[in-house]
Amino acid sequence: MIHEGAETPEFWSALGGSGVFADAKLIHPGWIARAFLFTTKTGVVTADPLWHYAQSDFKPDSMVLFDAWSNVFLWCGTKAKEKDKKVALETALAYAKHVQGLEPSRGGNIQVLSITEGTE
Repeated sequence: MIHEGAETPEFWSALGGSGVFADAKLIHPGWIARAFLFTTKTGVVTADPLWHYAQSDFKPDSMVLFDAWSNVFLWCGTKAKEKDKKVALETALAYAKHVQGLEPSRGGNIQVLSITEGTE
């Protein structure tokens, strides 16, 4: 394990060099990330806003959309159903397109990235 800030020159060389983690193009001043929990309680996949959340809220059978300004992340638990993940991904893609139209200051295309529990 290498702790942040204790990286050797060899470590950075293997990665192609160190760089800036984020800049104004990636993070908008004053932006507060949005999160939505996908549920299937009614038999239909819905996305409900998560106003306050903690890591313990992310269950193996859940799916969460995070809007992080220049990226939209779709986090899927390892026990989420494949058919529900497909709907959630389609929804995440449509969401990214929609907010890009509402907020052109986000610039370029908003990337949608799918992440599976345990591979974060």
